[in-house]
Amino acid sequence: EVTVTADSQISYLKKISEQVRIKIPVHLKIDTGMNRVGYHYENFERGLSAILRSRYLQLKGVYSHFSTSEDDNPAFARLQIKRFDQVRSYIQQQVKDRILFHMANSGAIMKFPQSYYDMVRPGIMLYGYFPTPRFSCSWRL
Repeated sequence: EVTVTADSQISYLKKISEQVRIKIPVHLKIDTGMNRVGYHYENFERGLSAILRSRYLQLKGVYSHFSTSEDDNPAFARLQIKRFDQVRSYIQQQVKDRILFHMANSGAIMKFPQSYYDMVRPGIMLYGYFPTPRFSCSWRL
């Protein structure tokens, strides 16, 4: 499965998939505040529409990534969850097929169970470490 974060990636994958006539499963990345890559949460519909109109691209998932899940102040992480919930609600109304929604990284797994959705993406915690040396929560690794 392939992550798509921009129009150019979708165009490229559409072109290749049409040439070889092979369906490509994709996960659409939504930028809810990390400000690195992905479709901005306020205008992701263009990317979604391009995938849904494609004969060979199959939307399998939609996800985002936390920028501050490990911080002591949970305000921005909660705002990111709210933004993703709005995106998720819209997509669920548009797409009838079952797709995966995912957002939780290591910090969010330990602090924000409401961000679990359909799956989680543990990172550094797989190695027995907290996301930062000053990380505080009730979890024990």
